[in-house]
Amino acid sequence: MPSTPAFARTSSFPPRPRHNIFSAQDNGFVRTNSSNHHSDHSRPTSPISSTLGGTRKQHSRSPPQLRPRSPRTSLRFPPPTQTSTFILPGKRGKVTRLILVAVILFPPVAFFFLAMLPFLIVVSVVVTYSIAWLLYWLRAGPFSFSILPLDPRRVWKLNKVVFSVILGDLDLIPVGLALVRYRYFTMRGSNDFIMDVHYNPRRPNNKMDIYIPEGAVRSSDLKAYQGDMDLDHKAALKPVVVFIYGGAWSAGSRWTYTLIGARLRSMGYVVFLPDYSIHPQGFVAEMEQDVKMAIQWTHNNCRSYGGDPQQLYLMGHSAGAHLCALTVLNDSIRRIPTSLLGSSPAAIKTSPILTTLLTERKDDRHSGVLPRIRGMILCSGVYDIGEHYKHESMRGVEEISAMARVMGSSEVTFRQHSPTIILQELLQVSTGIDPTYPTESQTRHQHFLRHLKSLLPIETVVIHGDKDTTVPWKSSSEFYMELKTLQLGAGARLRMMAGMSHTEPVVALMPNLVNNPFTKPLLSEISQFIDGNRTLQ
Repeated sequence: MPSTPAFARTSSFPPRPRHNIFSAQDNGFVRTNSSNHHSDHSRPTSPISSTLGGTRKQHSRSPPQLRPRSPRTSLRFPPPTQTSTFILPGKRGKVTRLILVAVILFPPVAFFFLAMLPFLIVVSVVVTYSIAWLLYWLRAGPFSFSILPLDPRRVWKLNKVVFSVILGDLDLIPVGLALVRYRYFTMRGSNDFIMDVHYNPRRPNNKMDIYIPEGAVRSSDLKAYQGDMDLDHKAALKPVVVFIYGGAWSAGSRWTYTLIGARLRSMGYVVFLPDYSIHPQGFVAEMEQDVKMAIQWTHNNCRSYGGDPQQLYLMGHSAGAHLCALTVLNDSIRRIPTSLLGSSPAAIKTSPILTTLLTERKDDRHSGVLPRIRGMILCSGVYDIGEHYKHESMRGVEEISAMARVMGSSEVTFRQHSPTIILQELLQVSTGIDPTYPTESQTRHQHFLRHLKSLLPIETVVIHGDKDTTVPWKSSSEFYMELKTLQLGAGARLRMMAGMSHTEPVVALMPNLVNNPFTKPLLSEISQFIDGNRTLQ
């Protein structure tokens, strides 16, 4: 028998009978009776009960005892220290599982890619060559299988150009939406926009659009219009801008550049936006004639739309800038007297360009001459065809570009249609000094410069971006330096825009929902160039 505790033996009461053990779970602890094996917690005899002789029974029961629950009594809530041996805690466990998955899946995945690698190579080659050959079929002139490129380097360059153009065109989506809204909704039924105006009787398909600003006084608004206006009406006349768009001499239309006309119109200018003969419908001679006739028609009719013929400005971008400079420069040279060109007739013959221009002077008399242009704004233009052909060859696009075919496909014609080269030969001939008559030669040169300045635009601003990969910025800088060397740069200035690409001079001027960082600088430059000259006049 178990021994009786000492304090129980000293009690006057007999030992309490044992009761059945019961347990209840309460918040993780076990509640038991006062009598539990050797842990007998029966209350000892109190002094009061001893005094009374032990005749009073103790009816109060001791409170239930609480003890921690054994882990075996519950399987629902394991202790927080219990962890699974298959799961590692933290980042180390995640990395381990990823490594296990990679090790298990790597063999089949690697085998799949190795099996598909020849197929992927064949598909890539077929796609890239198909894109390159499609470009040649569409853009390389007379098509023949002998001209298709086989060199992988050329094919890669062509694909690079294609994808760069596609990615660049994604940025034009907001511009396209704004163009459709403006062309077909804003311009519809408005008297401030006149479309499809014929300006060229030689090529009736070439037309122009006219954008008239608010506040312009038209001839139809006058009660008696005789071709002359009084001083008040002359003061109300607006500056006139003729915009010649680009497009590599083979693309573009006045419809595409509607937002340019809208922007310049909002600045208070009367804008004339003509089409011209692009390749293959026309070559450089036809393009030059179209630009010349557009300027002449604008000068003769701009008053009817509130424009000031004395404030005529010519603006062009890319190929359009080249055509502006070439048209104005050739027209000025054709009007220079032969007696001012060089120290002797032999000096003129040393310049094939001047010889050709003087020969064309007789054939071009019926087309008239250009009016005096107040200023030119040339953006991202090509002014040396030979150097640009080298740049196109480096990019691998010289055969799909229409420039070489438009310019005559020879080095001689390249030089003949390059404004920079024309200025170089003009300087070489005009500064030639006859050893027999040195004083007369110098005097002739001074007269030549004065006469040439009276024919060229009064001021010229050349704008280019240093991030232009289509036309390098050196094209504009070299053209500007030739103007300075020929002492024609007093009214010319060069503006290099940091971070600007080739298309951004026109995209930044097209109003749309996307803000362009070059919009404000370009607008400020144009406004200062035109309105500043108007104030000083």
